[in-house]
Amino acid sequence: MPIDFPPNPSIGATYSYSSIVWTYNGIAWDKTTGSGSGTNGSTGSTGATGATGATGNNGTNGINGATGATGATGPVGPYVISFNGLSGSVTGVASFNGSTGAVTGVSLVNGFTGGITFAASTGITFTASAGTITLSTTGGGGGSKTYAVYTPLDNQPPAANFATIDTRNSIMVLDFDAATDESAVFVGVIPEAASLGSGLKIRINWMATSATSGTCRWGVQIERMNTDEDSDSFDTAATAGSTTNATSGIITTTEITITTIDSVSAGDPFRLKVFRDADGTSGTDDMTGDAELVSVEVRSAS
Repeated sequence: MPIDFPPNPSIGATYSYSSIVWTYNGIAWDKTTGSGSGTNGSTGSTGATGATGATGNNGTNGINGATGATGATGPVGPYVISFNGLSGSVTGVASFNGSTGAVTGVSLVNGFTGGITFAASTGITFTASAGTITLSTTGGGGGSKTYAVYTPLDNQPPAANFATIDTRNSIMVLDFDAATDESAVFVGVIPEAASLGSGLKIRINWMATSATSGTCRWGVQIERMNTDEDSDSFDTAATAGSTTNATSGIITTTEITITTIDSVSAGDPFRLKVFRDADGTSGTDDMTGDAELVSVEVRSAS
């Protein structure tokens, strides 16, 4: 039979019929539930957690290798064993090697009663006596590498075929001809500390009057002034050539090492002849026009 719901229900009103409950939602009646609810089924049990695997054993540490044996100590070289002022001694120095010589077997004993002498090539001697050390030189040794510098005004020209004095932009020069061997002569004294065992180096600074190519060949000779100066006694010449600068007004330097130096030694007066080998006797000279000497430097060759 049809259900007879109550008229004009309010929202939320309920109506029961045959163990069924309806609830009014404001538009229609909703079937809510039966008169009894069944019990909820039981919750199933949680499955067991699996066992944790066993941790593996740590590996054993390796054994440290044995420490190598210490190498043998090398022998001790010669050295100064003792120094005790005036009343002591310096012993045990086997060798002292300087740039040009050596001190060997040094022994200074009992308050400067002995002496220390350098090899003869150094020209240096230490003499110890009565508590005083004296240093003396016999030539050779230190000092400036430059022994002399000459300009055209220092020239003492020979009687013939001499270079002629000239100027270039107020700079005094000596002109050397391109066709005839001409020379200039300079006088000086070898310095007291000069080293002459390897000879001398002569540096000639020069310009070309007009040439911008070609080779100019120069020569030098040394005379020791210990003979009759009424005649020349220059030793054998040494020569070298240089290519002129591509700009004629730029200086070119020609360096000549000469070992035939007429046995000059420290303190000796000497003469230096500088010439242009214009005819090319010792080598090529094909530069046209004059060569203008600006200055000459005499240096140690060692």
